Amino acid sequence: MYDLASNAWANRGGGPFTLTNVSASFGGNIYIQADIWATSDRRLKEDIKEIELTCERYKDLKPVSYSYKNEAKKRVGLIAQDVMRVCSEAITMIENQNLKDEGENSPEGVQLCLDYNAITILNVTIIKKLINRIENY
Repeated sequence: MYDLASNAWANRGGGPFTLTNVSASFGGNIYIQADIWATSDRRLKEDIKEIELTCERYKDLKPVSYSYKNEAKKRVGLIAQDVMRVCSEAITMIENQNLKDEGENSPEGVQLCLDYNAITILNVTIIKKLINRIENY
């Protein structure tokens, strides 16, 4: 990793490298050969509550295929504006002055980003509800 302050490379030989309170933005793909870990220790959290999600609300998530403007590659995923109506906690807003106001959940100068890990948690919530229905049938 390059350290701009010291104009030097750090830890080029591999091994653990710890950064705290760091954000990064990439315009392309990221390849990870190993794992990515997210802090999840209960001792570091507060105001813990179970997620209240109904099957009806979950059905508002609309998987779509799409391509980004000026890019031919087809992708699959969700649209942040749709997800915001179901789980606003899964959305992060960043500045992007190139974007114009397009109505509901599309404010001018703001780009919506989606945390797909949060969608995984919604999936777990609904799967548990469905298992409970099956077991109580």
